[in-house]
Amino acid sequence: MPGKAPVITGYAADALVLDEACYIADSLFYATRPMLAVSGGRLIALSSANGQRSWFWRAWVSDEDWLRVKVPATEVSRIPPAFLEVERSSLPEAVYASEYMAEFRSAADSVFDADSVHGALTGEVVPLFGAPGHQLGLPESGVTPIFGASS
Repeated sequence: MPGKAPVITGYAADALVLDEACYIADSLFYATRPMLAVSGGRLIALSSANGQRSWFWRAWVSDEDWLRVKVPATEVSRIPPAFLEVERSSLPEAVYASEYMAEFRSAADSVFDADSVHGALTGEVVPLFGAPGHQLGLPESGVTPIFGASS
């Protein structure tokens, strides 16, 4: 299949297998879903984790009706433990965890990890900009404060 959403519109399928699904753009994934509308077919998404982003991660952590099967490389008998040990010591921890241990870590290109960002959020901070005039004690309707220097 072509890898662009506008090109695949109109196709139908009995089954779709999305390999390395974490790398499939959201728009392309959304364009594949109608292909199964008439057949009631099956969607199978296989992938490494590749961070906490994309439709694949959101589907993994959602309450949607997906069968989720996690198979870390340590449970695959065809992969020698010595190979995994070399990979573990050679790669950054987040890359190894994503690629070999099927763990959704913060995206490698994120400035801050998701746990740090969520940990910094609080509901106790009053918004700087609420309803017009909220912080200035002005009436909440009918008045729009204007900030800036006068000429």
